[in-house]
Amino acid sequence: MLPITGLYTALIIFLALVLTLRVIAVRRSHKISIGDGGIEMMTKRIRAHANLLETAPLFLVAFAVLELNGASPMWLYPLGTLFVLARILHALGLSQDGPSKFRFYGMLLTVIAMVIVAVYVLVQSLLL
Repeated sequence: MLPITGLYTALIIFLALVLTLRVIAVRRSHKISIGDGGIEMMTKRIRAHANLLETAPLFLVAFAVLELNGASPMWLYPLGTLFVLARILHALGLSQDGPSKFRFYGMLLTVIAMVIVAVYVLVQSLLL
């Protein structure tokens, strides 16, 4: 069983659903079927959603490997929380006009979480 990975997978799915609904809302209000319709807000919402879906699968697979290999919950909970918060910050940052500290810190924390999970999986793999 992977209860910790399950928790963070569910949270990421809920975030993806929120981002999906935000894309749908702009599509409906601007009557955009395909693409971004040249609407900057639409482009930002599409990218917030897509960026989550580009990063989350890699993170969650590595996270599941950590849990399967017996990583301590004392490591897993903070790491999973860091990733989820990073993705929320990134999405909030893309909701703002112009450069955003939320977006910057969201991506920075995402990269940090992904490096930590990758290094941890590598170390586990070499030691097991």
